[in-house]
Amino acid sequence: MKKILSFVMFLSLFAFAEITPEFQAFAPNFMKLDKVVKGYHDFTLKVDVAPWSFVYKGQVKAPNGDPYLLYDGMDAGDVFIVIAYVPAPVQGPEGDEYQAGIFDIMIYYTDGSEELAATIKNASVELLPPLSADQWAKESMDAAKSAGEVIGTIWTDSKYAKAITVASADPLDKDKLLAAKKAKKEKQKKALEEKRAREAALTAEEDDKRPNKSKMAREQAKRDSIAAVKKAAKKRKAITEDDENLTPKERKKLAVKARKAKRQKAAIVENEVKEDNAEAPAPVVKKKKKKKKKVVVEDEYNDEE
Repeated sequence: MKKILSFVMFLSLFAFAEITPEFQAFAPNFMKLDKVVKGYHDFTLKVDVAPWSFVYKGQVKAPNGDPYLLYDGMDAGDVFIVIAYVPAPVQGPEGDEYQAGIFDIMIYYTDGSEELAATIKNASVELLPPLSADQWAKESMDAAKSAGEVIGTIWTDSKYAKAITVASADPLDKDKLLAAKKAKKEKQKKALEEKRAREAALTAEEDDKRPNKSKMAREQAKRDSIAAVKKAAKKRKAITEDDENLTPKERKKLAVKARKAKRQKAAIVENEVKEDNAEAPAPVVKKKKKKKKKVVVEDEYNDEE
């Protein structure tokens, strides 16, 4: 509902107020230029770094018709591209803001003293993901195109000359934008890793404060086993005392059960001793030193005497 109301207001702005387009320049490393065919190059301008996500395709003719002018100008940095748009911010799935109201394009060549506009025909623009799947973004672009038809030719209108010159003075560079995007991702990744490390440390600290669950479970199992043995012995004793008319077979059966219970109880006690010994540190056994025997050598002179 909020998006619908915003769109209605957006259309109302076009209908009842003067539309003021804005401009954004791009460096030539965003553009692909094909060879000249009948005086025109096929061009593709693709930008997929926030706040932009679009592709512009069309045909362009150099200002003086020279088939090598735009090629050489792109290598020398003398070519730049300017798009016109109506501000229509759209929020992307990752929280980034995009501009979707693009409606016109111009390619310029500068010789250092003046900026010369190329001739463009058959130009069309499409949104790229994530905007291509956003209904509000598509409607914003359609509305901007309609606004562009109302505005008319803007590239030769002196009213917009200053804004175009300001935009062209600082074009967005593809390499710089990609580097900034990579740095942003690395920063987000580092922040996420630090968050996970803090959470892991906090979990480990809480685990240290908790009692040892496995040890508690073993102790409870011991108590349950002892209780079960005692309960069975008590039951057998009650039967033996209350019923003196048991048959020899029944008495033998009770005796077998008694021996079995006795073995179970002995096993439990033995396990407790083993676990206690395992938990206790092993005693240090000191090795006794063996005493050397003295060898007495009798004096041969004494023997002669």
